[in-house]
Amino acid sequence: MIMANSFYYENIINSLRFGIVPSKHIEKLTVGRDEIIRQIKTGIEQTASGRKECMIFEGAFGTGKSHTINYTKSLAISKNFVVSSISADQTILFNKMDRVLNVIIDSMEFPDIKSVNVFDRLLHELLNSSKREQIIDWCDNICLASETEVKFKLGIKTYAVTSKGMHLDASEDILRWLRGEKVDEKRIKQLINTFLKSFNSGSSSAFAVPSITNRRIGKPV
Repeated sequence: MIMANSFYYENIINSLRFGIVPSKHIEKLTVGRDEIIRQIKTGIEQTASGRKECMIFEGAFGTGKSHTINYTKSLAISKNFVVSSISADQTILFNKMDRVLNVIIDSMEFPDIKSVNVFDRLLHELLNSSKREQIIDWCDNICLASETEVKFKLGIKTYAVTSKGMHLDASEDILRWLRGEKVDEKRIKQLINTFLKSFNSGSSSAFAVPSITNRRIGKPV
């Protein structure tokens, strides 16, 4: 047990030597940033109450921007937020927002567990909660929405319909599409048109589905 603890603490010290603060202890190892921490805590509290908050950390190389972001992430997770953290580089082009969305989904973390397919679990829990109708209403609001947002909302609503109706193959295909995996574009269009037309039985027209691309980075269509 002593040897195990020694190895654990040695890893922490080695991480600090390279300027990397272990995420498990980041709050205890964050000092001299009282005003920034106060603003971060206020922002998280306001976000939890339903207000939209945005913060930008600006500074020269080595001033602790990444550390501050990691502190914010750790604090948000401790407050029961679902968090996603991405790094902007040559593989993420912000004129390709569907790919950015894919990276955000891939990077999601739950407060209680770090696992694969966190987005699937989050979506399943929300659609089986009291927020289901609120989410479906949000999906219907596509006025002035971007192409990426329209595709995302169509996918969410189709998944809500197929999963509730126990159409397991269809719901899994829609989830794969939302995650950016390679899918059969014709099948996805057909699923969206079929199930949403059935759900909105008062409408006789098919839904116009925007062009679908394979959004997994490194796999251009």
